[in-house]
Amino acid sequence: MTGMRPPKVSVVMPVYKGDEYLSEAVDSILNQTFTDFEFIIICDDPTEKTRQILDKYEQSDSRIKVYYQEREGLVNSLNRGCSLARGEYIARMDADDISLPERFEKQSKFLDSNQCVGVLGTDIRFIDCYGNPHPDVHPPYIPTEPNVIQWYLMFYCCIQHPTVMFRKSVYDQMGGYSN
Repeated sequence: MTGMRPPKVSVVMPVYKGDEYLSEAVDSILNQTFTDFEFIIICDDPTEKTRQILDKYEQSDSRIKVYYQEREGLVNSLNRGCSLARGEYIARMDADDISLPERFEKQSKFLDSNQCVGVLGTDIRFIDCYGNPHPDVHPPYIPTEPNVIQWYLMFYCCIQHPTVMFRKSVYDQMGGYSN
């Protein structure tokens, strides 16, 4: 890989006991309309089933790199994945979530066009096991104005982590995730 241009986006997905929805999560990334990405999967304490699922994907798509480790926890897994990232942008993903097909295309275009934005996220929808909107579960209020986001962040995290895309330079400046 030496000498190759890095991808625009690095997708970082930690996995821990995520067998149930793992294939759907990975497929939603591989089916993105934006394809200039690497997919870094950090797997904590994998089960045999998790290994089988991830090994199959890694063998079938060169963008996927799976790293297995003993139980390190979410923060250490995220920091490991982000430190391996080569892209200008890092997109977060979780093993039990699904990204809409145009997510990376829209988010990378937004960051390209708005150099003063370091981190962005989106709204979420809760779905049932069949992929249908869950009628009884509603996401929390997601503010969209910068000043309102700053105010909300004083009280709780209003950013839906598996929808986030951020500049790798911001991650590096902040020194990574902290416990």
